[in-house]
Amino acid sequence: MKSLFVLTKLTVCLTFCFILIGDVSYGQTLITYPEPVAAFEKKSDLYLVSVTSGSETKDSYVYVSRASTGAPLWEWQGQEGKTFHFTTFSSSGTATITVTKLGSTAGSATLRPDRVGLGTVPTTSVTGGKQVTFTLSQSRKISVEFDDDAGNQHALMIFADPLEEASDIPDSTAANVYKVSTVDTLIVPAGKTIVYFGPGVYNIHYWRIPATVSQVYISGGAYVRGYIGANRATTTLSLKINGRGIISNDQWNFHYPKVTPPYDPVSTDWYKSIVISGGKKHSVEGITLVDGTAFNVVLSCDSSLAKNLKIHGFRYNNDGITLAGSDATVTDCFVRVGDDGILTNGSKNFKIDKCVFWHLRGGSIIQLGWRPHNINGTNLIENCDVIHAEWVLPQTQNSGFINYMGNVSGNSNASIENFVIQDIYFDTEVLKLIDLRIDRGIKYPINIRNFLFKNIHAKIPSAHPSFSSYFNGYDATNKESNLRFNNFYINGTLINQANHTDSGYFKRGNYADPLIFFEYADLSSEIFNQNFNSSSSLSTYISSTPDNGQFTSVNSTGTGTIVSINSNKLRFNRSAAADYGYFARTADFSPVPEVIQYKAEVTVSGNTAGVTQNQVAVFQVGKGFVDGNNALTGTPLENNALLHSRLGINFAPTAGQFSFRDISGALSSAVFSGTQAFTWVINNSSKTVSYVAPDGSDELLAADRWDLWVGNVKIFDEKLSNGAADVTLSDLKFAFISGTGIIDLDNILITSPVITGALSLLVPPVSKSVITTVATTDEVAKKKDLLKLSVYAPSDQLLVDVSVNSDKAEQAELSIYNFNGKALIKTKVRLEKGNNKFTLPVSTIKPGIHIAILTTNTNAARLKFIR
Repeated sequence: MKSLFVLTKLTVCLTFCFILIGDVSYGQTLITYPEPVAAFEKKSDLYLVSVTSGSETKDSYVYVSRASTGAPLWEWQGQEGKTFHFTTFSSSGTATITVTKLGSTAGSATLRPDRVGLGTVPTTSVTGGKQVTFTLSQSRKISVEFDDDAGNQHALMIFADPLEEASDIPDSTAANVYKVSTVDTLIVPAGKTIVYFGPGVYNIHYWRIPATVSQVYISGGAYVRGYIGANRATTTLSLKINGRGIISNDQWNFHYPKVTPPYDPVSTDWYKSIVISGGKKHSVEGITLVDGTAFNVVLSCDSSLAKNLKIHGFRYNNDGITLAGSDATVTDCFVRVGDDGILTNGSKNFKIDKCVFWHLRGGSIIQLGWRPHNINGTNLIENCDVIHAEWVLPQTQNSGFINYMGNVSGNSNASIENFVIQDIYFDTEVLKLIDLRIDRGIKYPINIRNFLFKNIHAKIPSAHPSFSSYFNGYDATNKESNLRFNNFYINGTLINQANHTDSGYFKRGNYADPLIFFEYADLSSEIFNQNFNSSSSLSTYISSTPDNGQFTSVNSTGTGTIVSINSNKLRFNRSAAADYGYFARTADFSPVPEVIQYKAEVTVSGNTAGVTQNQVAVFQVGKGFVDGNNALTGTPLENNALLHSRLGINFAPTAGQFSFRDISGALSSAVFSGTQAFTWVINNSSKTVSYVAPDGSDELLAADRWDLWVGNVKIFDEKLSNGAADVTLSDLKFAFISGTGIIDLDNILITSPVITGALSLLVPPVSKSVITTVATTDEVAKKKDLLKLSVYAPSDQLLVDVSVNSDKAEQAELSIYNFNGKALIKTKVRLEKGNNKFTLPVSTIKPGIHIAILTTNTNAARLKFIR
C-alpha cells in the first residue's frame, strides 16, 4: 500500500483514523493518558511532549527509565548512567507532535526509522530549551534524537498508537469485571472474568492469573509493578492482556527472586514480566514493559499474538519476546533490550513483522535458539527496521540480526528450516548480520536449510575487521543447505556470487553448501495493493484519481450496512435486507491487463446459524463499472454485458463458516472458517498462459478462463469467464448484497504478469557463439568447447547443480528460464579457469522443461534440461 506523507521543513504529517459511514463523519479523537499519581517519580525531567489533533492540543505524559550508576558491568552492560524516556498517546485524525528538550543546545533532531521519511529537522529556541515539531502519516514508533546527545545517552521514543478498538476496552462497572484498587491483594471473586487496572500505581509483586479470567486490561495511566503468570494447560479459555498502561519490575533486583550475588544462572529460577504457558490463542497487546529483571514476555503456547508492545530494558537477560509453540505472530512491536530481542524455542509457522528494534550490547535481535529444536512449517520475518545496534568489539558469539547459538543439549535429529527474511532496513552500522554457525566449541547436531534473505539493506563499518555473516554446519549429515540471497545490499553494494566473499561480507565454513545469490526476474507488475494498515479512516482509501492502493468508492446504500476499517481490515457489516455495501474501482487500470492474479483474505462472522445463504457477496472484474448501484440491476452488481469474471461468497449454516461460488457454473466450494487467503487467476488474453501457483507449481490457464486457489489448494479449475470477448479487465467491484453478517477483507494484492507470447520455449536470443544441446536426462555434459555447461536436476533433490568448464577466468551471467519463457533466476557469477560449480534454489525450478543460458563477454552456451 502506498504510504501517504505530507512533508514540510518542520512538519511531517500523521493521519490516523477518520471514520466514515456512508457520508457521515464521526470526527477526530485524541487520547492522552494521565499521570499515575501526583508527583510520580518516573516523570521525565528532560522532555515535554504535546500533541495537536484537529482543534485539540494535549500534553502527553513522558516517563523515564534510569539505568544504575554503580552496578556490576555484567548486569548493566555499559548502560550505567543512561536514561530512556517515552510517551504514548492514541489518535484518529491528524496529530502534530511538539517535543521540547529542556536545557538543550541542539540545532536539529533526527527522527527514526529512516524509512518513515521524516529525516532531520531543525530545532527552534523556546524558553528553557529547544523544540521540534513534526507530523506523522500513521501510527508509528519514532525515536527523536537531538544532536546534543552523542551516543543517545538520554533516548526519547514517541509511541503514536491508533485508537483502541471499543471491543478491547471493558466496562469497568460491568458485573463480570473486577476493578483492582491500588492496595488490592488481587483475589478475584467468583464470576469475574475480566480484571481491570485503571490509572494509578499498583504493586502486585507476583500474580498468577486465575484460569477463569479471560482478559486483563491495563489502562493508560496505570503503572503496574510486578510479574504476571498464567498457566492455561488445563483450560481452553484464551487470555488477553491489553491496554495502554505499563508493567514495570523497577522495584526488584536482577534475576529476582534470587536476592544476593552470585545470581543463579538458571532462568527457571527468575520471575519474568509476563509468562503465559499452555493453551492457545493468547494475546498481549498495546502495553509497555520497562525495567525487567529478566525476560519480558514469554509465550509458551500455540497461536499466540504479541501486538503493538513497547519493550525496554537496560539489563542483561532482558530478552524481549520468547516464543515456544506453533503459529505465533509478533507484529508492530518496539524492542529495546540488552539480550535477545525475539527468541524462538521450538515452533513452526511463526511471523515477525513491522517491528522496530533498538538493540543494546547483549544478545541477538532474532535468536533461533540456544539448543537444537525443530522450527519448521513456514516462517516469515519481514518489514522491520533496526534503528540502533550497540554491539562493541570484540564481537560476542551471540550477536547479529539473526543468530543460532545451539550450544545447549537439546533434540536429536532437529532441523531449522523454511524461512523468508525480507524487507529489513538498517539505519545503523552493525558488526554482525547473520551468524548460523554450529562450531562454537560445545556443539550439537542440527540441520539448517531453506533460508531466503530478500531485499535486505544493511550497513557495516568501513574497514570491517572480520566478516559480517557466518555459515558453518555440524557434519556431512547435519549441514546447512539452500541458503539464498536476493537483493542483499551492504553499504549500498549489491552482494552477489562474485563479491560475497570480499572483506567484511560472508564467510562459509565446513558443511555448509555454497551460498546462492540471485536476482528474480520479476515479470509481474503490481496494479493494486492495499492492506488497510495506514489509517482507520475510509477516506484514506478513496480517490476519484486513485493510486494503486485506492478505490474510487467504498460505501453503503443505507444504515443497514455499515462499512468501516476494523482492526486493519475493511469491514462490511450487513444487518438489514434493504441495504448494500460495496467497494469499487471504476478508474481503468492503465495499461489494461490481459491476465491478473487477484489475491485477498476473507473472514466471515455473525452470519445466521442454521441458514445457508448463497451468493451473498460477489467479487467482480470487468469494464465500464459505476460507483454505487448499477441502473439496470438496482444493486452494486454490474450487468452481465460488462462482466468478465465474477466470484461469489456463500454463508454456511454455521456461524463463521463460508464457501466460494462459481456463479456462472452454479458450483460451490467446500466450507471454510477463519481467515482464508484466496488467489483468483483470470486470463483475458487470446492464448494459454502459465503462472506460478500458490503451491509453487507452474500452472497452465486457457484463454477466457479462471482458476481459484484457497491457500495452497486449487478449488476451481479452468472455469469459464462470464463476459463477451470485448470485455476487458479494467475495473473492480465487490458487493455485499444479501444475507446478514460481517465480511472482513484484507491484504488485497492484484498483479499482472507480462505476457510474452504463445506457449512455447521463449528465451531471449543469444547473439554470441552459442552451443546448444537438448537434454532429456537428469545430467547432460556439453561437447568440448570453450564453455562447457551441464545441469544436474533430479526431481528429488533440493538443489539444482550447474557445472561450467571455462578456458579462462571471467565474469558471466547465468540464467534459468521455464517452459514458456519466464526468467526464474538471473545471477552474476565469477568463472575461474577450469571447472566451476554453482548451486541454484529448487524453489523456483519446478518439475518440467527449462533452459539454462550462460553468457560471458565473448561467448555463450545454452542448454535445455528436464527436472
